[in-house]
This record gives sequence, structure tokens and C-alpha cells, in this order.
Amino acid sequence: MSSPGPPQSNPARAPSLVAIGNFDGVHRGHQALLGRAAAEARALGLEPLALTFHPHPREVLGQTKRAPLTSIERKVALLRRLGLGVEVEPFTLELSRLSPTEFAERVLVQRLSARVVLWGGNFPFGGNRPGNPPRPKALASPPVSKRGADP
Repeated sequence: MSSPGPPQSNPARAPSLVAIGNFDGVHRGHQALLGRAAAEARALGLEPLALTFHPHPREVLGQTKRAPLTSIERKVALLRRLGLGVEVEPFTLELSRLSPTEFAERVLVQRLSARVVLWGGNFPFGGNRPGNPPRPKALASPPVSKRGADP
């Protein structure tokens, strides 16, 4: 049974700061963004999380046949080594069709209890990748603070 109104955060999960991206290769730019995310989460008293996808969205959408730079197991190990918890979202066609607001509400707020979300400058998301993440007030309820970041 569901109740009307805005989505509620997962009560079993601590409020979090989520760094979102594919992080293929976990290169220096990724490491800078993720290091900033972990430090900012600690300063705000939030759980630092990295949200990544498997398989790579381009693979599911038929845009590439190249192998990823790192296996999902290696990627998770590298992300954890940087001081973040890791959530791997299965990337499916259904997920690819969610609007940015639906994605924010279902995944970021309801499942991950996100209070702050960081992303790299080249990370558009939502059905048909409409561009950069939407303006703060348009994304989710309860409000989620968002910051794009160029590593």
C-alpha cells in the first residue's frame, strides 16, 4: 500500500551525499570528484556514496561495443578505496526511460536518502539524456542539493 504525497527517504539508510557517474577507469578526474564528495559528506555529517551503473549505459543503448576500462568488481574496489560506499544500479532500458525527476525521486531520494548529489560536467541523465541535471527546485521532494563539478 502506498501513501499519497512526495516520496519518502529510505528510513533504514542514513542521509547521504551521492556522487553519480559511470566512473569507467576511475581516472584522476573521477578521483578528484570522489575525494571532494567524501570530504564534503564528512563535513556535512552525511554518508558518502558513489552511484554507478552496470552494464554501462552505452552498452545497453547499443551505442558502443567496446569493453569497459575496468570490470565492475575492480571499479567497486577502487571506489571503496577512495572512502565511499558504493551502489551499483543495474542499467536497463526501463531505467533509461525515467525522466530526471523520476530517477531522482525513485533512486536518489527513496532508495539512497540523498541530500546532496554531485556529478561531473559531462553527465546528462534521464530519458533520452535531455541534458544536464535539472535545476535544484525541479528535481525531487524532499529537496536535494545538487552540484555539477568539473574535476
